[in-house]
Amino acid sequence: MLKRVLIIFVAGALVGNCLGFHSKQLGEINISSKSPGAKTISMAFSMENTANGMVSAMSEEGIRVNKSFILDTFVKSGVFKDVIQGEGKSDLFAETKLTRKDLSSNGLFLLSAITLSIIPSYITSEFTLETTFKDKAGKVLGKVLKENKMTHFNWLPTFLLMPFFSVEGAYRKAIDELAGATLAEATTKGFF
Repeated sequence: MLKRVLIIFVAGALVGNCLGFHSKQLGEINISSKSPGAKTISMAFSMENTANGMVSAMSEEGIRVNKSFILDTFVKSGVFKDVIQGEGKSDLFAETKLTRKDLSSNGLFLLSAITLSIIPSYITSEFTLETTFKDKAGKVLGKVLKENKMTHFNWLPTFLLMPFFSVEGAYRKAIDELAGATLAEATTKGFF
């Protein structure tokens, strides 16, 4: 019994030892609208994913999750009366495109895999959120481009820290910050 528990523990440490780090790179985000909660907005979402310069497929679930992060930020901002997914009857329309670029050393990643993560590796994910805001007639009110990044760190001794530095948590913070900074700039520029 003890042997099985030890095997499961070691296997878990080898498989799940990736930490995620994100620092607040876009500064304080202050969203202040002239008329909070007065208008509705619908949002179209697209996503592009690359790994070391090569286009990488993104699952439908991955796209849905990323879209939900941005929609969530729009809803929680209090700027809009209602946020509609996809094209719909609304006062405003936002075309959002999220680009994710994963940059890593293939050699270091291979060396880390061969040594079962005794030699560490890392991946830097750079995010770009490009949002075009339009009125209900389709007239462009303005465009906002924001960039952010996070780091995934993979090293065997770090598995005990995983609950405190989850990749999912760092990823969510990076996307939330992008969407919040986009809304802050759009309201500051008076797009709505």
